[in-house]
This record gives sequence, C-alpha cells and structure tokens, in this order.
Amino acid sequence: MVKERNYGLDFLRVFSMLLVVIVHVLGQGGVLDSAVPGSANYWVAWFIESASICCVDCFALISGYFLSAKRTKISTIASLWAQTLFYSVTLTLLFYFFFPETSMDKFDVAFSFFPIMTKRYWYASAYIGMSIISPVLNVIIENAKKITMELIFIATLLICCGFSLVFDPFHLGEGCSVIWLSLVYLLGGYFRKYDIVSKINKCKGWFLFISMAALALLNKFIIETFTTLPLIFEEVQNCLIDINSPTVLLAAVGLFVATAQTNVPKPFRKIISAFVPATLGVYLIHVAKPVWADVFEGFAKSFVNYNPLIMVLLVLGSSVAIYFVCSAIDLVRQYLFKLLKINALFLLIEKLCERTLNKLCNKFNDEELLIK
Repeated sequence: MVKERNYGLDFLRVFSMLLVVIVHVLGQGGVLDSAVPGSANYWVAWFIESASICCVDCFALISGYFLSAKRTKISTIASLWAQTLFYSVTLTLLFYFFFPETSMDKFDVAFSFFPIMTKRYWYASAYIGMSIISPVLNVIIENAKKITMELIFIATLLICCGFSLVFDPFHLGEGCSVIWLSLVYLLGGYFRKYDIVSKINKCKGWFLFISMAALALLNKFIIETFTTLPLIFEEVQNCLIDINSPTVLLAAVGLFVATAQTNVPKPFRKIISAFVPATLGVYLIHVAKPVWADVFEGFAKSFVNYNPLIMVLLVLGSSVAIYFVCSAIDLVRQYLFKLLKINALFLLIEKLCERTLNKLCNKFNDEELLIK
C-alpha cells in the first residue's frame, strides 16, 4: 500500500521559505534596525521575527523526517550544488557586467564559482555537509533505541541550545552550521520512526508554535525594559530568537506537527506541489551576494514610517512578491536544466560511480577469498 503524500508538509516547505524571506526583509531589509526601540512598530516587527525564525529548523526537521528512510544519492547532492553554482555565477556576472555601479568586483566573480567552499550561501554549504554525513545519521536513527533518541533530543535542548544562548562552545554558529542541522535532522528522523506526529494534537502544535514565539519576545521585552547593564543587554536580549535557541526549536516542532496533520484541500494541492520544487531557488536568488548587498540591503527601512498595520502589510506583501518573482525565475531555471539534461547527467554519473564501486568491492572480495 502506497502511503499518501503529506501535503501538509509540502505546504510547510513553501511556508517556511516564505518565512525565510520575511526574516530577511526584516533584517537585511532594515525594518528591525530602523524601528524606534520601544515603539509599537518595534515590538510588532520583533514578534514577526520571533515567529518566523523557526523556518530553518523546520527545513531540517522535514529533511530528517523524509530522508532518514531513504538512501543518500550522489545525484541529489550534485543537483543541489549545480543549482547553487548556477545562481551564484549567473547573478554575479549579470550584476558585474550590466550594473557596474554595484559593489561586485573581480574577486566576487572569481569566488562565485566556488559558492559552497566560500560559504556564499551558508545554508547550502551546511545542508550539503549534512547530506554527506546523512548515511551515518540514518544509521543512528534506525539502530538507536527510543530512549537514546529522546536523550539526544533532551541533550540538544539543555546542552547545545542552553550553553549556546550567550556563548558558543560547540561552534553551532547560532544555528548556521552542519552540527546544528544534523541534530535537528536526527529529531526529524525520530518523529518519522516513532510516528510522533500522530500522537500530538494539531491544536497543541499550533499552541506550542505561538507560545514559544511569544516567550522569545517576552524575554527580549523583559531584558530591554528592566536591564541596564550594556554587556548583558547586548549578549542576551535576542538569545531566545536565535535559530538554535530552545524556544525557536520548540516553535519549529509545534509548526511541524500542526502542518503535518493539516488536511490540505484538493484544489490547493496542485498549487502547493508546483511551488515546492522552487523553494530552494527562492533562497538562492534573493540571498545571492549581488542581490543581497545591492538590492535587498535597506530597501524596507521606510516601512517603519507607517502605522503597525500598514507596516505589517508592507512586510508581508513585499515578502510574497519576492517569493513569487523568485519562484517564476526558478521555473525558467528548471526548464533550462531539463532542456540541457543536467539532472539526467548526474543520474548517469551516479550509476557509473555505483557500478565502479561494486566492481571494486567484488574484486576485493574475490582477492580476499583467494588469500584465505
């Protein structure tokens, strides 16, 4: 019996990428820095930030949930690398030659050919790293006892999250690292293996998501309102709004559980399915260095000049517009890759590598038998 596709989690892929864009509009767009501290716009903007920042953990949960039961494919990693390389080089060259007033120089052009090694896209670099070690993670998920997995989850919350609120002894990079994505991947695999999603009420999932976002904001409010020590203020005020904070991870778990149990109406399933393949493209386009530095930076500063409702509408409206434009561009990229048979080439290379590896293994086994 074929298990029915979970369109709720497909929706979460799309929604999480929209949250990524919202976070970037607030941050790189200049909304958070431009809002007057203590004003209504300031707290509304930071609440949106605290509710949206769980997007990265959501992607890691989804990856662990689905990929922990599958074999890691070289072609999949190669396809991700090719897509990253395509946007890095294409957009850099486009801005360098046609928009000379931008900040792109010859070094940017050279580095654009090595986007993963130079970490021009931190998520792509971390995700590929996680994908490479995913076979080991999958072995842990399949062979570890339930209590062991639960202890890993508790340790992640208490040790990795807790110790890294102010300091970063485990080099989690505020969640922007292979280590952190791998830990959340394990949690996603745990949810799949023990069918945790069906054991938690959908309403409890939504409550967990909203309450954790509110708690993160409350922590910031208390510290900014009642703390006067500059050192503590700088280091702790946003400690619960980092990707690897306990509140953000639990918010991601709540959103994951809630959407996984959501029954998406049939008319919307095709729409969601059409946008899912473009989710990575949305990220790679708007975070590409020329776009990020010369288009995105500070474009939304003026949003804070309006009342909170208008500001929210401008943030959400611009984020949706960016999402649609990037999705449309990636549809063209998908067609081009299909026309050039890029993915088919990676599949062929994968088969050749597997065939060569099998021959080497068989030859090694035959020689070992002869020695015996």
